[in-house]
Amino acid sequence: MRTTIEIDEAKLVKLKKMAAERGERGFSVLIDETLKRHLGMPPQAISRRTGVERSSPEWRM
Repeated sequence: MRTTIEIDEAKLVKLKKMAAERGERGFSVLIDETLKRHLGMPPQAISRRTGVERSSPEWRM
């Protein structure tokens, strides 16, 4: 399915770079892999990780 999402410029640049390094033409595969991992996590793991991302600069993109 195709959809439109908003991604800030810094994340878009990083996604494009990661895709290019993997030989991908776009970053849809990266988005799909990330969603699969995230959606497969138990809810409490997502809450803990979200808390870390908010408080820790190295987790931010």
